[in-house]
Amino acid sequence: MMDELNDGLHRLEQKGSLRPDLFQRRKEIRHMISELVHKTDSKGGAERIPHILQSGAILKQQIASEQKR
Repeated sequence: MMDELNDGLHRLEQKGSLRPDLFQRRKEIRHMISELVHKTDSKGGAERIPHILQSGAILKQQIASEQKR
């Protein structure tokens, strides 16, 4: 997921149409993933995975929408 988000944002950046809010969303998703990966408490971690995946899917849609402009 992160590779796809990074690639999409990079393409927008090359196009000159990278919105700061999209970059910020990617940063938030990376932070959520790192919290999940680096926690020693595995309880609750699995509960956050659907939210992380949903956030990533929404950002991918936003990136795709921006690329069509």
